[in-house]
Order: sequence, then C-alpha cells, then structure tokens
Amino acid sequence: QRAGGLGDLEFDQKINFARERRERGNRLFKRQYFREADEEYEQGLRYLIYMPQIEENQKEPLEQEVCEQHVCSLECAASTGLRARRN
Repeated sequence: QRAGGLGDLEFDQKINFARERRERGNRLFKRQYFREADEEYEQGLRYLIYMPQIEENQKEPLEQEVCEQHVCSLECAASTGLRARRN
C-alpha cells in the first residue's frame, strides 16, 4: 500500500495496484512459488474490496478484476493441493 489509506485512492489507482499485484502473483506462480503468489492475489483483492461508492461505468472493470484475482487465487490453491498430494 502506498502513502495514505485505501480510502484515499481513486478508483483507477486501486484497479492499477490490484493488477500490479496480480501480475506479480502470476510471475511467482509460474516459478511455482504458490504461497507467495497467493499472498499477492490476496493483496490485490484488498484494493478492490474497499470501494464504498462506484459509478455505473466502473462496475464492469471492477467485476472483471475481482474475477481474475479470484481465478488466480483458486489456481494457486489447486496447485498447492496437487503439489502437497504428490509429496
């Protein structure tokens, strides 16, 4: 999180920070750092959850990013589970 709280960030800033976290998580996931990747996805979701009032034109990009964050997190959970079963 940058200077200030989540409430101080504009909608576009929150979306961009969430995407940065997801992209970081994706890089970690590809290197099989599943736990670390999941932490990045969780951090990304935190930017998206705190949206007290959104405008109509912001709903679709918000829903899309939330879905992408959740899918990435679920992939991590599945990969971690598969990896644990193999050991």
